[in-house]
Amino acid sequence: MRSKEETQLASLIDTRDKFVKLRTALKNKIHNILNANGIVTRKEIFTSEKNLEKALDSGLEEASLFELRIIITELRNLNKAIEEIGKELTGRGKKLKGHKNVDKRFGILRVE
Repeated sequence: MRSKEETQLASLIDTRDKFVKLRTALKNKIHNILNANGIVTRKEIFTSEKNLEKALDSGLEEASLFELRIIITELRNLNKAIEEIGKELTGRGKKLKGHKNVDKRFGILRVE
């Protein structure tokens, strides 16, 4: 049976996983908006702040630009939240008995 701390950590890992999936969906939406406007991109480029700014400066019509601004704002918020959760997972994971570390990249607990 899991301890209270392990249950809380599992919940945090689940939240992080949902945020990562949502972030992927938002990146796909940015890609789709740009492609629909004749701007061919690779989905992978939306991991950098520089490329997000380029997307905003791509000369889109106001309706598409409005949608893009909203999506990019949320994407940035998710990036910050995912990073913050990763730090919290690392800190909490180290405190649990039997847990050497938490893999920040994937939010996986490694039991040793």
